[in-house]
Amino acid sequence: MLALAACSSGSTLDAGAGSAGATSGGASVDQFQIVDCLLPAAVRQIGTGFTYPGRRRAIRTSASDCGIRGGEYVAYDRANYATALKVWLPQAEAGDPKAQTYVGEIFEKGLGTTSDYGAAAAWYRRAAEQNYAPAQVNLGSLYERGLGVPRDPQQAVSWYRRASGLPTAGVAFVPAADPDEVARLEAERQRLEEENARQLRELQLANLRIGSLEGELEATRKRLRELKGGAEQGSRSLDAERRKLAQQESALAADRQRLSAERERLRQLEAQVRNLQSQPTPADGARLAQAEREAELARADLEKKEAEIAEKDRARAALQKDVTTKEAEISRLTDQISELNQQAQQQAGQVEKVAAKDAEVKRLNAEIAQLRRQTEQSLVQAREVAAKEAEIKRLNEEIARLTMEARWAPPEALAELPVIQLIEPKPLVVRGSKASITLRTAVESRLVVGRVVPATNVVSLTVNDVEKEPTETGVFRSQVGLTGQVTPVSIVAVDRAGRRVALDFQIARLTPQEAPPPTTSSLGMPLTGPLTSIDYGRYYALVIGNDAYQHLPPLRTAVADAQAVADLLRSRYDFANVKLLTNVTRYQIASALEEMRETLTEKDNLLIYFAGHGEIDRRNQRGHWLPVDAEVGRTANWISNIFISDVLNASSAKHILVVADSCFSGTLTRSALAQLQAGMSDDARAGAIRAMAGERVRTALTSGGEVPVVDSTGGQHSVFAQAFLDLLSKNPGVLEAQLLHRELAKRVKRATDLLGVSQVPQYAPIEFAGHGGGDFLFVVRPLVSG
Repeated sequence: MLALAACSSGSTLDAGAGSAGATSGGASVDQFQIVDCLLPAAVRQIGTGFTYPGRRRAIRTSASDCGIRGGEYVAYDRANYATALKVWLPQAEAGDPKAQTYVGEIFEKGLGTTSDYGAAAAWYRRAAEQNYAPAQVNLGSLYERGLGVPRDPQQAVSWYRRASGLPTAGVAFVPAADPDEVARLEAERQRLEEENARQLRELQLANLRIGSLEGELEATRKRLRELKGGAEQGSRSLDAERRKLAQQESALAADRQRLSAERERLRQLEAQVRNLQSQPTPADGARLAQAEREAELARADLEKKEAEIAEKDRARAALQKDVTTKEAEISRLTDQISELNQQAQQQAGQVEKVAAKDAEVKRLNAEIAQLRRQTEQSLVQAREVAAKEAEIKRLNEEIARLTMEARWAPPEALAELPVIQLIEPKPLVVRGSKASITLRTAVESRLVVGRVVPATNVVSLTVNDVEKEPTETGVFRSQVGLTGQVTPVSIVAVDRAGRRVALDFQIARLTPQEAPPPTTSSLGMPLTGPLTSIDYGRYYALVIGNDAYQHLPPLRTAVADAQAVADLLRSRYDFANVKLLTNVTRYQIASALEEMRETLTEKDNLLIYFAGHGEIDRRNQRGHWLPVDAEVGRTANWISNIFISDVLNASSAKHILVVADSCFSGTLTRSALAQLQAGMSDDARAGAIRAMAGERVRTALTSGGEVPVVDSTGGQHSVFAQAFLDLLSKNPGVLEAQLLHRELAKRVKRATDLLGVSQVPQYAPIEFAGHGGGDFLFVVRPLVSG
């Protein structure tokens, strides 16, 4: 079950509810408010009788401490521009870099008037030129955002680098996520996801069309083979008829020659009879009778032969007609064969075109998937995605045109054809074979996770003939048993129109003998070499978990998350003091923060972990943590980000990291952060870690940006807490919080994407908390000093 947590209800905030002095047992939380305190002047004496007051000194401390020391203060939430400047301006003009930084922050915040970023930049610069790291970070942030100074990323990086004290080589500075930009990128990511689903449907349609065209082409080729066979047989028969006709014509010519000879002989006999009849003699009577008989016989024989020749002539004419008919049939078949050849060539060309477009769309989809993963870190890559999308659109239009030319159904008739997307595991596609996945361990089963879209149109979904029920977002899961070295997997979806879509692949697993040995983690650096000589200081933790809310929906895992974090810090990291608070009020949280502020020194490190509800005041975009006694709309007993920032700014601790697993926790952060690059040598990395260990740190690792985050998916911990605990458990020695964030963000995003929810953890300096350019370091027990 998925629960969106660390958020209160969606009720509209009450602008004026509650009082500023929420109490617990009669004690006011106002006593813990960080204020600009103007201490009384020290009384100085000259000689034995002359005394005079010294200059009053400004400090930042709690209201209670200021009162005890007889100081004068005005709380920030009730302060205005003039009174805040009155406290710090004399020291700032005297050259105190801390006071100059505070004056710059007063101008940047506005405090009752419009922010004056130009004045803020001027005061930050005066302190930054004295190598005061918090001022250098603030000035770099103004250059990064183009506020009060021209936008100049190179200048911003230069100031960030000076603040960090890190070397130039091997160190990059990652900008903090701008809320508006994150929202825009998130909307763009969702749009790309929808566009990708549409492209997958069109790809599936193109694949179906290719299959249809190949079927038509094969039918045409089969008909062509049949016609060619008939034509060849007819041609052989025609050749036989022609030979027979030639033989008959030759015999007829011989008969006509003989007939001509017979006619000549008959003419001679008839001439002889006429000659004998014209001059008869007694002796010629017998000869005349003989001649007449011979002539009669010759005449009869001639008539018979003429009749035979006439019959042969008619047979020859009939044969000639048959030959002519067969020649015409052969010619028709030849024309039909030529036409079918052209049709087959056109169909083959169309198949090649569609297949080429299909392959290009798949290639571009792969590129777009890679670009989509990078949009949250690079605006340039986002523009590249848009360019690829435009090319995809052009190619899709080309596919649609080819499809219409082939007289396929119109695209709108097939717009809801289901598409099956394989999320986990990712298949390796090999040309000429089925998509394949090779598991690097000899496991007995494999979880298959996928998504079918649109889910609302699917009436049946099976994985290897086992019916599965997808979620509302179309996500489905199936544990597939592995039999033998290769297990075929078939995912089949059937929509309301009875159309069947299948995704087939196979899972190949290695035998125990083939499975490679486990690899060591690349997270952090092992406990060797120069890392052992660094003084990391003492470590303290304040761990807060709230889930039993009195006026808000309860959470499932916040207390369990806090307890697990506290246990891990005690056992593996040997924190000197881990204070665990569960289901606590605003007063208890503020009191614990004040205790830490008063106790810790510049040699100490503090981790603050909060799991619970969070809310944002839409009037001023200010984020808040909600204690268990929080009420919807009553901001008086909420814990604001400004209160947290002020406490951290006033603390003497060297390194402070806030880990917030709550909604809208991203409102804590701003500016860029140093990030060690891959490929650095161990010595160079150790040197950079040594530099970061000496710089002031005020950073926040948040479970999301300015949006709701996931509490529970049915396990013991939230998605964020589970990844946080897993990664800290694998730290081999020294782990920078920046590197922890990179790995954690990948895990959380992968897990929440499967649920159809977008959640991207953020890591950046805390706004107005005095960050100096280093990074929080997690050091396992053997390296932590006393």
